[in-house]
Amino acid sequence: MQSQNFDDRVAIQISSLCKKYKGEGGRCVDALTDVNIEILKGSCCAILGPNGAGKSTLINILAGSVVKTSGSVKIFGFDIDTQTFAAKRMIGVVPQELNLDVFFSVRELLEIYAGYYGIKSGDRKTDHILQVLDLYDKKNSTARQLSGGMKRRLLVAKALVHSPKILVLDEPTAGVDVELREKLWKYVRQLKSQGVTVLLTTHYLYEAQELCDSFIFIKDGCTPATHYTKEELWKLSCSEATVRFDSPVTLDGTLSSYKNICLKDDGKLLTAECSRSEVTSFIKYISSLDVNIESIEINSMSLENIFKKIFFSKKDTTDKKDRFF
Repeated sequence: MQSQNFDDRVAIQISSLCKKYKGEGGRCVDALTDVNIEILKGSCCAILGPNGAGKSTLINILAGSVVKTSGSVKIFGFDIDTQTFAAKRMIGVVPQELNLDVFFSVRELLEIYAGYYGIKSGDRKTDHILQVLDLYDKKNSTARQLSGGMKRRLLVAKALVHSPKILVLDEPTAGVDVELREKLWKYVRQLKSQGVTVLLTTHYLYEAQELCDSFIFIKDGCTPATHYTKEELWKLSCSEATVRFDSPVTLDGTLSSYKNICLKDDGKLLTAECSRSEVTSFIKYISSLDVNIESIEINSMSLENIFKKIFFSKKDTTDKKDRFF
């Protein structure tokens, strides 16, 4: 039974989640620290961070394959500690590793997994899933007879046999060709349109930018994760301005509020970063200078640039959420 305070708009609720491992010499290593996140039903959320930040640890806790140290995790109101099987029925996980049983045919494998979740024979969608993922012609083949891309699709099929409300994809397009990648994302969009909540990790940031409407940034095991909707992220992000003059300019203190102000090319090229709300005032000030402007370019920051600022900025950006930008 779901908790009394269950909010049916929330697919995943994570509160004060911590995970510690024992390192060399018995030293305690923080994998996740004080993670507090709510992921809304029907959303597509990306978990982003450098290698070793704790992304897979978080996914494995949701999947039930890693035991958390402390905190609370609820999946559609079901507690993963006290209502383990009910929580697992809500979620399907596509792991990063190609770990498949090679002794059963593709169809047999999906039937076995459907049985594991207690799905009756007449209620199973094995053939439908195989057809959607272009695996039906390989239904009698074993996993060892499949190409790498087909094995990746089979992992997706396994995760869908019990019609989960949440689909978790851990690096699903790693080592996958362009055609398969496009097919996979097309299917993910279809699932999302049907109300399935999608949680994914990827190093292809343009994919996350296209697909996702919220983002979780995990920097390292010692830093709490931060969660933004796409709208929040874009409001906080900077625009990159480049202005070229036909003669050198001298700047006064008016632009001191903008970030990374830099004059180059003997004073003829100005670059700066400004928030979206500052773009109009920036252009107004530049236009008031007693010098001819050859060109002005205002480029919105991409998710890749935001990622670099969060994870590779030399400045300490951990004490205030909006200082990342």
